[in-house]
Amino acid sequence: ALSLLLTTYLHVKSKEKLDSVLYSEGQRYKDVFVSSLQSRLHALDRMAIRFEDENVDNKVLWNKDARSYIQHFSGLQAIEWVNSDSIVKWVYPLKGNEEILGVNLENETRRKSAIIESVKNQSGALSKAINLQQGDKGFLSIHPTYKENTLSGFIIGVYNAEEILSKIVTNVYSEIKINEESVYKNKNMTDKFLEDHKLLKQNFKFNIRNISISLTYLPSLNLINTIEVDNEYSLLIVLFLFSLFFSWSAYFVLKNQHTLSLFNRRFIMLTEAIDKTALI
Repeated sequence: ALSLLLTTYLHVKSKEKLDSVLYSEGQRYKDVFVSSLQSRLHALDRMAIRFEDENVDNKVLWNKDARSYIQHFSGLQAIEWVNSDSIVKWVYPLKGNEEILGVNLENETRRKSAIIESVKNQSGALSKAINLQQGDKGFLSIHPTYKENTLSGFIIGVYNAEEILSKIVTNVYSEIKINEESVYKNKNMTDKFLEDHKLLKQNFKFNIRNISISLTYLPSLNLINTIEVDNEYSLLIVLFLFSLFFSWSAYFVLKNQHTLSLFNRRFIMLTEAIDKTALI
């Protein structure tokens, strides 16, 4: 009974340790994702502020600025400048994005709502999930530009979700949703693995620029196996020590019983000898 109680206790402690490690790993993944996205948003915030300088209101200089950001930030697929009427005027890179030129973003509900949000707050805003022209899932960040305190247009970042997220953590199962709509889903693990370990998934919800984002994380098979093996070793060591303690305890009890029995026999022999002496 004591052994069963000890085993149960150790299993409970192992589960607590596993949950703690998984939560910490998921939190780390989430923090890396948030930091990566925020760095891109802040960069385009600065680009929009520089656009207020009349010297930057030049397509050659703007292209140079946009090229620098796209080379630096993975997943930033394109940068657009849209005028105050929401018509796309410039895009970098132009190759592969020719069809976007002249498009009125007011005609697209998801882009329009993000534009309205950015103007309302006079700061960068995130869009809901969109289908990119190349066929992938992504999203936009929209940053208003001003000339003499008057809205002059928008800097728009076009992001490929898979290109951003696949660089953060590999060999894990993860999914990112924007407003409950999936923009990225990594399937490095088999369906059987996901089913067998579904209770280990960690879910995080947070807001960035007033957009709800949820992250689902399930660690790599190597991490899970490492934790489980460590727990099994710990259990075996404790059980071994418990068995050793029990064996030594039993040995001392038996030894003491033998000593006590010998003492009793000697005591009886002594009393018998005394009785015989008294009779003489």
